[in-house]
Amino acid sequence: MADLPAAFFDNVANNGADLRVTKGNGSTEVAREVVWLNKTANAGELHFVANGTLTNAGNSDFYLYYDNPGATEPSASSSYGKYKTWTSSNYVGVWHLNESPASAATLYNSASASYNCTSA
Repeated sequence: MADLPAAFFDNVANNGADLRVTKGNGSTEVAREVVWLNKTANAGELHFVANGTLTNAGNSDFYLYYDNPGATEPSASSSYGKYKTWTSSNYVGVWHLNESPASAATLYNSASASYNCTSA
């Protein structure tokens, strides 16, 4: 997200709850996970599902929508929530390790399996 313009970070919700990603048609929404967002540093981590639209024959377009104060974070198990971002049976555990071990006892799994870890 570091390549996005400063205006993006000026207008996106603090927690990224208003972020929506669509396929190139601009209307087919795909699942996404906002791992973290730091508006002050103009940085963050976002993952989304390409849903079979990537090709080696050319560019694949996706649209990122934001600046919707009425939008809320999709629940983790909803069609567009973080668990649907990691739906392949190959994803039993996805740990971003962005929790601080000093302040967080649990390292959360982004996949739908409940394999959370505890920090030492």
